[in-house]
Amino acid sequence: MAGHADIMVGVVFGIDRAYHGQGLDGFLIDTAGKQMQAKGRYKTTTLTWIGDFNPKMIRIAENLGTERTRTFQTLRKLFDPEQPFKRVPIAK
Repeated sequence: MAGHADIMVGVVFGIDRAYHGQGLDGFLIDTAGKQMQAKGRYKTTTLTWIGDFNPKMIRIAENLGTERTRTFQTLRKLFDPEQPFKRVPIAK
C-alpha cells in the first residue's frame, strides 16, 4: 500500500519518577504497539536505543517478550585527551 510503512519506529516518552515501578512504561509501550498494529498500517514496533546503562528499560523490553534484532554503539570523542574518561553511570 503506497504511503504506508511496515515498521513503526520510535515513540519517545518518559514516566515521572513519582510513578516509576508501577508498570506504566511497559503498559504504554505494549498498548501503543497493539493500537498501531491493530489499524493494519504497521506489522511491528521497534524499541530503539536503550542504552546499556539503563537496565530498567532493558528489563521492560524483555518482559514485553521483545526480540533483540540489533545492537547500537555510542561513541565518544574526548576533545581534551588529558581529561579523564567517566562512563555514564548505570541508572537506578
